[in-house]
Amino acid sequence: MISIVISEKGGAERREGYDQNEVTIGRVKGNDVLLPKGNVSKRHARLIMRDGRYIVTDLKSTNGTYVNHRRITHATLVREGDRIYIGDFVLRIESDPSGDNSVAPVSPSFLTPDSSTSQSAFGRPSSGASPPLSAQPMGRPGSVDQEEIVSHFPIEHDPDDSSPMLDVPGPPRVPTGVRHFSPGAGPTVSTVEGPLTTEALTQSPATGVPATPAIISDPQTPVVAASSAPAPDLLAQEARQAQLDQLVTAVEEKLDLDALAAAQEPDDELTGEVTKALDDELAKLIKGGSLTPDINQAELREAARCELLELGPMGPLLDDENITQVRVSMRAVSMHRRGRGVPPGGYGGYGYGTEAGVARAVQRICARAGVDLPAATPYADVTLGDGRHMFVVRPGPSAAGHLVVIKRPMRSHASLNGLVRSGAISRGMATLLGHCIAARANVLVAGAAASGGRGLVDALAGAAPASASTVWLSDPRDMDPLPDGVPSIVLGTDDEDRLQAIAAATKLSADHIIAPSLKGPELATLLDAITHGTEGVVMFVAAGTLRQATDRLSVDLAAARPGVSTQTAREWLGAAFDVGVEVTQLRDGRLRAVRLVEFRSGAHGTALRDIFTFAYHHTAAGGSIEGAFYASGTVPHIVEDLAARGMPLDTSIFRRHPSA
Repeated sequence: MISIVISEKGGAERREGYDQNEVTIGRVKGNDVLLPKGNVSKRHARLIMRDGRYIVTDLKSTNGTYVNHRRITHATLVREGDRIYIGDFVLRIESDPSGDNSVAPVSPSFLTPDSSTSQSAFGRPSSGASPPLSAQPMGRPGSVDQEEIVSHFPIEHDPDDSSPMLDVPGPPRVPTGVRHFSPGAGPTVSTVEGPLTTEALTQSPATGVPATPAIISDPQTPVVAASSAPAPDLLAQEARQAQLDQLVTAVEEKLDLDALAAAQEPDDELTGEVTKALDDELAKLIKGGSLTPDINQAELREAARCELLELGPMGPLLDDENITQVRVSMRAVSMHRRGRGVPPGGYGGYGYGTEAGVARAVQRICARAGVDLPAATPYADVTLGDGRHMFVVRPGPSAAGHLVVIKRPMRSHASLNGLVRSGAISRGMATLLGHCIAARANVLVAGAAASGGRGLVDALAGAAPASASTVWLSDPRDMDPLPDGVPSIVLGTDDEDRLQAIAAATKLSADHIIAPSLKGPELATLLDAITHGTEGVVMFVAAGTLRQATDRLSVDLAAARPGVSTQTAREWLGAAFDVGVEVTQLRDGRLRAVRLVEFRSGAHGTALRDIFTFAYHHTAAGGSIEGAFYASGTVPHIVEDLAARGMPLDTSIFRRHPSA
């Protein structure tokens, strides 16, 4: 079933559901999605769903089809939340409401790519190897599957595909009009919002002159550039910001605004005074010719009003529950949406006009949360009432003025299948991890604090059978909240209390224990329990790589247990955990499990032996990272344990690719 949210400029959204895997879009009857506008072609585009993925194809329409502000010329993979622009309409894909989170079975006929023969030790293809691309013919001439696919995320070699893999001699073609991005280049910012028409790229609607840059705020995807778009004019942006500074400063000098900072919401009388002063000062600037000719006076006034009476450019960002972090630096505001950096939009891309405006916003945020903001200290560390955390560096220690970071706790609700669809893990990884959880294996997940590794931990916990019991160890220093209604034990802040909490969790006879990062004595307590038979432990370690995680944990264990060498501690750690997963956040902001290993003991101690790896291929247009998952050819020892427990696993998912 395909579910689409359709909106038109100036109109309300509507949702349409289709009990089929392919729909056509156009302006005349006979199309599944009818968009009756003159700038929509009779048969404009086609959308299909295959293996949980959505693919949109432009049917040689007159005005083109755009995905996240980029015109497409080939079949393009789209994710849930991506915007498809067709004429005056915007379409978004919604996932199947049935929400099937089960792990799909594996086809034994499928062979995954190999990471040993044609790749380096780090899982990257050798110079002579061409990155393979999986395809599944649909058996219909001209179908989307026989066309070249431009991917918004890696096209993976998943072992659930039913046909052999095809080797493609190079990366996908990039549509004309879009620049190639080198691995070292950052994304370029488009100059327009909405579909990138020729007129929009070359002229400003208001003036008819070449367009000046404006910042796109697409919350779902990385910013994409068109080749004809000029680079952002930093001087023009600085001039606009300086005019906001001038306007806000004039109002601050005219009125006493101390009452504004202390009030959660200004009363009508004070609001009226500020609004009148703002209009008067803006009129003076216009009359005196101080404003640049191309400035949008309405946007300037709204930016100043919001800074004076509300929370400034931070306000709308704090209201968005999907934004995990808001940062103010040198009065400019940036944000992260679900861990991914996104350039701000707001009122014409304005930041704060004055440092006093930033200070007022910080005071109002604390006043609305009912917490006290320390007034005399250069640093303020405040926990807001809704779970958000705010850290402020005031001018003085900070030569750049106020530095503010507000973080929102964000708990992922991902499933293993959902992570496969988003490209975070491969189908082979999901299959192996699902079996490991069902067999109560011990799993170590390593990733940086902002890597999204906690989302994988949540997915692993959610993969447990419905009849299984799970206990979470909750660290009060961890901002991420636990899922609703789960049994948890708070570790506390006292060292002795933390050790007792860990011991208590291991004595509850739970099927699974979900643990955060633990330091030496705490980790030793948990490993002692594993040595005595505790199973089903999933532990997250805040580390950049699995190697760093095992090295640090081994040193911590050796320091906590006198007489235990670092080498012995490493072997103890390797004997306790069956598999390890290394999670990272790629440069394009997406979560990716780049390595799945098993811990193996040998003559030189415990080693990390790769089972699956992610190999980088290239950076596509828009800055998205393209690559593929590879099987190393190693069949992990846990497969034998799974078979002994009546959970046999098809070993074909571990085979190397024939081209290797």
